[in-house]
Amino acid sequence: MSDNTSAPKKLLDIVAVRCAANIDTPAKLLSELTECAVDGRAKAFYSATGVPVGYLVWAMVNRESFILLSKTRQMPAHAYEWCEGRLMIVHDVMVLSEWSAVVNPAIRYFLKQKRFVAFFRRGRLHVWSKLKGRFNRTIF
Repeated sequence: MSDNTSAPKKLLDIVAVRCAANIDTPAKLLSELTECAVDGRAKAFYSATGVPVGYLVWAMVNRESFILLSKTRQMPAHAYEWCEGRLMIVHDVMVLSEWSAVVNPAIRYFLKQKRFVAFFRRGRLHVWSKLKGRFNRTIF
């Protein structure tokens, strides 16, 4: 668990981005976003004036949870499973459309620092893993 003194600010920034995009936040998703912000698994992106314009939220799962995730296509059910490993699963990403040209490269740079990144896109699991400094892509 990381320093959670900025957890309330991160959560407020995430909610501010969702409100600016006029997107509904169901209770289950808000609970997941809160857990990620408290555990330090959330990153907000800001404009030059300090206004939140995007965010990235992820889970760090172990190998068993990832294998189950690849078979069931669902995130782990329990909150403790979201922070028990070293495999990064992107849970939620949102960028305000007018800021995508600025924030998307920052998100890519952040993800390239990781060794293993997986995410769902259009119902398929995409996996990027770094081997000898080079990324390999797999689609399940």
